[in-house]
Amino acid sequence: MKLRKYRKVISIMLVIGMVFSLTLTSFAAEDSSMYDAFNFTNGYGYVGMVGVRVTIGAEADINVKMRVRTVTQDQIIDLIQEYKSYFTNEQYNKIISDESYRENGNGAKLLCCLLETKYGDGSDNCFAKVKDQEVRAENPEDQALLRAIKDLTEQEYILSGNLKVKGLSYTPTEACCFVKVARIRFKDGSTLNVINTNGTIAEPDGTRDSITGSDENTPLDLIPLHE
Repeated sequence: MKLRKYRKVISIMLVIGMVFSLTLTSFAAEDSSMYDAFNFTNGYGYVGMVGVRVTIGAEADINVKMRVRTVTQDQIIDLIQEYKSYFTNEQYNKIISDESYRENGNGAKLLCCLLETKYGDGSDNCFAKVKDQEVRAENPEDQALLRAIKDLTEQEYILSGNLKVKGLSYTPTEACCFVKVARIRFKDGSTLNVINTNGTIAEPDGTRDSITGSDENTPLDLIPLHE
């Protein structure tokens, strides 16, 4: 009698195991097609202008106040730690030794470093200046990490702060503030954006020959729009 009950329990467990296995297989197949590639853009976005022109020795302020939707640098750091096992020791050490991991204000740069290390061709800065470039995620581990990145939640913030500009030329030059923006476009059409809060001072065309930012400048603030 006991043996029959034992066999019955084993039989039920086998059926459950088979159903669970089939579920995982179909789920993995669905994930494979959804997360086997993504498109990546890495560049700069304009966030503020002085409103006056500066010349050599002159200083001016750029007041930045802009609504943005982004994933934060802290969220990227938390993801790297949570999914540490998805990286080789060499990959992990490369990421955490990068200044984008260690210094505040480098969210977009950190995401780019992560993607270059995990999905790049092995060369440094392979995603430094790309626009909607397709990137492949070849194996299940890479695809699982991509899904974890997709699951990060963007929030709305006010990007706010003040940056000082110095003139370097006798020619009056207009100054702007730009921030680095990294964007992933997933296969379902959804996107994920990450910005640097370190502002970059440049002329409207992006050149920096005639102006520079002050050494005293600090990262801009991300103030949550909805607490």
